[in-house]
Amino acid sequence: MTKIFNIHGDCHPQLHYMVDLCSRLQKIKAMVDAGQYFTINRARQYGKTTTLLALGEILCKDYTVISLDFQLISQADFESEERFVAAFSREILDSTADIPASILDRLSFFAKLPAENKNIAFPTLKIQERKDYPCTHYSLNL
Repeated sequence: MTKIFNIHGDCHPQLHYMVDLCSRLQKIKAMVDAGQYFTINRARQYGKTTTLLALGEILCKDYTVISLDFQLISQADFESEERFVAAFSREILDSTADIPASILDRLSFFAKLPAENKNIAFPTLKIQERKDYPCTHYSLNL
């Protein structure tokens, strides 16, 4: 099969011409191994999705990799913390089967609609804004 230049979606080395990502992926993995954060932000068609998919393949050897698409969470689920936590928990449960039992139980509990979980304490959604970079980091404390 002849390779083509892909201008839509993620690239596959066996099908598309693409830049060698090996050195970039090794640098990102070293950051992950060191517990550092990284950001991938570029314009359209710069390989963000391709890089993240390739990174997921590398990291899954040492880590549980969870890939989430926030476009699948409805606008209504962003209206309250409780609804967001429930939707976020459902997305995590739907995205991977390799979740430790203790976390699986808690996620399953939080994935229930907020109306079913009256008088409970939802996990804290901690938001950290960095003054040195215009981004926000979200972490869910379970």
